Amino acid sequence: MKSMNNATKNKIIDRIFNYLGVFCTLIGLVVLAIFLINIVVEGIARIDFDFLTSLPSRKAEKAGILTAWVGTLWIISFTFLIAVPLGICAGIYLEEYGGKSKLASILEVNISNLAGVPSVIYGLLGLEIFVRVFSMGSSVIAGSFTLALLILPIIIVATREALKAIPSTIRAASYALGASKWQTIWNQVLPASFGGILTGVILAISRAVGETAPLIVVGALAYVPFTPKGPMDEFTVLPIQIFNWVSRPQHAFSVNSAAAIIILLLITFAMNGIAVYYRNRWQKKLIGNMENKLEARNVDVFYGDFKALNDINMKINSNAVTALIGPSGCGKSTYLRLFNRMNDYIDTFSMKGEILIDNIDVYNNDQSVEDLRKKIGMVFQKPNPFPKSIFENVAYGLKIQGIKDKNILKERVEKSLK
Repeated sequence: MKSMNNATKNKIIDRIFNYLGVFCTLIGLVVLAIFLINIVVEGIARIDFDFLTSLPSRKAEKAGILTAWVGTLWIISFTFLIAVPLGICAGIYLEEYGGKSKLASILEVNISNLAGVPSVIYGLLGLEIFVRVFSMGSSVIAGSFTLALLILPIIIVATREALKAIPSTIRAASYALGASKWQTIWNQVLPASFGGILTGVILAISRAVGETAPLIVVGALAYVPFTPKGPMDEFTVLPIQIFNWVSRPQHAFSVNSAAAIIILLLITFAMNGIAVYYRNRWQKKLIGNMENKLEARNVDVFYGDFKALNDINMKINSNAVTALIGPSGCGKSTYLRLFNRMNDYIDTFSMKGEILIDNIDVYNNDQSVEDLRKKIGMVFQKPNPFPKSIFENVAYGLKIQGIKDKNILKERVEKSLK
């Protein structure tokens, strides 16, 4: 009875928490909807071609956001080019190479702390280092470096979490096939974690788009009568322009600020939409590449009168680790040896059905066995997968490549076996 009461109590608590979560989510969505509707109603009528192509003005009806939105695109473009490569590389180092070293621990703690530092502090750092020490002045590149520092912790943490999510079996399988650590990271781990990394980049860039405090400290201007022509030019951005208009008492400038907010949101949504599109496209590409790499259709294998495999139908996808588990003698090795025709060396072997690689039947008479074995490599417990001596097994691949000199073959085999 007591256990029943506890179970009932847990169900009630679970249901209450569920309702509470939905309620809190709805509050956020309702407040956001009210804010967006109010902004759109007030500012949508102000948006026209003149508003987008006019310079700032003291008169609200003549004021435009040309310098602000152009400056925003300049800043975000350079911030992306600076922060994303550095953040991803730092994340790869800390997760794949850093290990448990003291340096990695110090870096990890500091990066976590930097994620919680107020943005104005980054502005002060950018003012001292980029504006004064490196004499960049109040330029686009100084603002971009400052914002890059701001979003680096987000990208680094997102990269590390995306890399952690990749199963260790992917790395182990790559190492087993002879790939180096960097080859494994570049060809296996990074493609598989690309979606998670790009999600972090999206969040980081979205934060950078709306930042005002660091750029004000660095020296971004509220009024700029020209658009930037290069990275060393002075600039303004949409958040600063919006802040400038909101602080004015005239209602017409409030309307202008609402219109500018809509443009800023559209820029943010457009950038996020492009990033999400490429992320989904990449994921679909990975899934597409995982279809029907190897396939067995209605396969029966005989050794003389003995039937070793009976009606095998199986698909093995690329970019995936596939394990065949079973007791000794159940036919695992027999099945695997079909894919590069190693069973051909057994006199009593015969087969029915189809073995496909990239939808091409490997037992087709037009299929070159030598070319097939260059593509399909296998590692077995026994040192002699072919019914030959160990020397002949190791030298077999060299002979296929045209190396016939016995001294060279002997030297290579000895080197391989040491």
